[in-house]
Amino acid sequence: MRNPHGYVSIIDSDGIITKEYDVFVCNHCQAIMDVKVKENDIDWCGRCNAPICSECHKIGKCAPFEKVLEKIESHDRFCRSIGL
Repeated sequence: MRNPHGYVSIIDSDGIITKEYDVFVCNHCQAIMDVKVKENDIDWCGRCNAPICSECHKIGKCAPFEKVLEKIESHDRFCRSIGL
């Protein structure tokens, strides 16, 4: 992956950096994946045009995290509007 989404540093209790990784975030489930370890396992969703993890790829359904949150919020607004 040429442009990872982020960078992770794992720091021990003494404040010393023990591991560092380039990472990407699955657009569907928000899982954080190490680019180097998972480079061959990175799948791509053609519908939302974003990297996804292999578990979400197995599901085969495009369900971006933001869209799921919007649906939940919309349902909550509806329930509040009818007094539930």
